Amino acid sequence: MAWAIIIVVILVLFALPKLPKIARSLGESTRIFKSEMRQMKKDEEAERNASKDGAAESGTAENQAKEPLEGRIVDTPQAREDNK
Repeated sequence: MAWAIIIVVILVLFALPKLPKIARSLGESTRIFKSEMRQMKKDEEAERNASKDGAAESGTAENQAKEPLEGRIVDTPQAREDNK
């Protein structure tokens, strides 16, 4: 127990001038971290809203698959006979 007290006293004596810098640095880091987390949440919400808007405009994959397709059928029995 005595060794712990001695170590704490030595750390306080030598680290005392550096404590304001350490606290300032810790506060800055915390502010930056919080702002980045807020920005990340905003980006995720914007992405979700954009994907919802895009899905509403273009329709879902199920709806697109049910819609008839326009085009020409190339693989018919007659076309196979003609190629032989």
